[in-house]
Amino acid sequence: MAEEPKKQLRPDTDTLGIMMQHFTHLDGVMWNRVQWLIAIQTAAIGGSYALKADPHNSGFVLCLCAFVTIILLLMMRRDEVIRDANLPLLRTLHPDFTFSPKWSKGAPLKGRQLNNILFFSFLFMDLFGAFIYFFIPAWIK
Repeated sequence: MAEEPKKQLRPDTDTLGIMMQHFTHLDGVMWNRVQWLIAIQTAAIGGSYALKADPHNSGFVLCLCAFVTIILLLMMRRDEVIRDANLPLLRTLHPDFTFSPKWSKGAPLKGRQLNNILFFSFLFMDLFGAFIYFFIPAWIK
């Protein structure tokens, strides 16, 4: 009689390493998108101020920046879903491994919450600035 193959409970070290590299890579990609957001927002705010002589151009720049902000937020959410796809398997394979060390006093906000605050604050600021440039340009001059 043929002997049944043994079931492997854990993947080999190489597979586990690749899964962890994939997780940390996508985490880095997400933070890279935050850096892009800050650079784009800085450029848009500076550009709208430089173009304030023609408020409609300034408003257009801020509306375009709001659109790009939404696209970046959607891309970041997609990265998060892809990153977390293997998280249940990683937690099963390494139940003692901590992805986010717990602070003794507790963190007031997590990275996801801070990202949401950052993205939506910039989005609100862009749309509010565009509103002022389009409908109340006398405030700017």
